[in-house]
Amino acid sequence: MQRERVSATLLATYVALVIAQTWAKPIYEFLNGNRAIFKIYIAGRVSPFSITAALFVIFVILIAQKSGLKSARSESLSNLEVLVFSLCSTALIIATILSFMPQEDLGRILEASKIARLLLRYHNLLIVLPPLLIILFGIRRGD
Repeated sequence: MQRERVSATLLATYVALVIAQTWAKPIYEFLNGNRAIFKIYIAGRVSPFSITAALFVIFVILIAQKSGLKSARSESLSNLEVLVFSLCSTALIIATILSFMPQEDLGRILEASKIARLLLRYHNLLIVLPPLLIILFGIRRGD
């Protein structure tokens, strides 16, 4: 069961990243009165970070928990692979949320946290690392 959740969370993270980056701006414009949908305007005061982070977190949770994703390959994951993919998923989620933050707020977090600095510095690597690890672990298993 844990192996399936790790796989689903990793996939959910990538899907949520795409959704957040694609839909945050139109939703932000709608919620702040800059765009109408069916001639309906909403004049709110929501930050772009709030919209992007909320979309990302909501879709990670929904896809990971409710999608019914089950990988036939997940049964063959070793404990080491589950641990590595869990750490990669967690690091990618945190780094992605940090990347959505306004520079002013992000600066304060980066000053206070060495881990946040590392995660943000290597965000692009964290995006490509899980697929590379899937390939490497697959080669190691002889798949």
